[in-house]
Amino acid sequence: MKVDVRFDNFRFDSDILQTHVDTDVLDCAFQCSVNVNCLSIQYRRSVGHCRMFNSVVISLAGSSVEDGWRYYLKVGGKCPDDFTYSGIDGLCFHDGGERTKEAGREYCDTLGSGLVPVTTPGIQAFIEALLEKATPSYSSTKSAYIQGNWNSSHWVDDNGHELGYTKWKDVGYLKPGPKVDSIKIKQFNTGYFWALTSSGRRYVRNVFCGMIID
Repeated sequence: MKVDVRFDNFRFDSDILQTHVDTDVLDCAFQCSVNVNCLSIQYRRSVGHCRMFNSVVISLAGSSVEDGWRYYLKVGGKCPDDFTYSGIDGLCFHDGGERTKEAGREYCDTLGSGLVPVTTPGIQAFIEALLEKATPSYSSTKSAYIQGNWNSSHWVDDNGHELGYTKWKDVGYLKPGPKVDSIKIKQFNTGYFWALTSSGRRYVRNVFCGMIID
């Protein structure tokens, strides 16, 4: 388990998998570690209250102030250190915060991964659920950079393989302009879809690092 002190003294009430009372933090962590659906926990030492979550916290959206809570993220196990096993289609992921595209790629590279590969509908839904917990980016919408590059004829992953799963908003991806070189998941009025991103360096969005291990 890895502590995230950004969320100290805040209580989160969504995506609760189980609760336990009159327990200690080690038992709380153990109960999460043996449950594949548990991705994180909160513990309040003063009352021995343990909460297990089937998702992760990436912002203070939807939280309430309450002293004594500490948040822990389940990391390692099947995944490398600092990565959490999602339990969905072999995805290990890491929340990289809000960064520009290039800064996000560089950050993920330091962890030995790339931007999150969205290779299945299940992973798409998982990222959408994470973005629902995010704060809007610079454009007042929720969005995240994901893995995908234009090779002059096809959209490919970091290994040069053509993308098998996609969820494009429109057909503009078939003929990207000269300044378009990557992909984002973006919130539209009708839901979350893939859209093109330009080569501009100033745009800050959510960054999730990821790899497929199964």
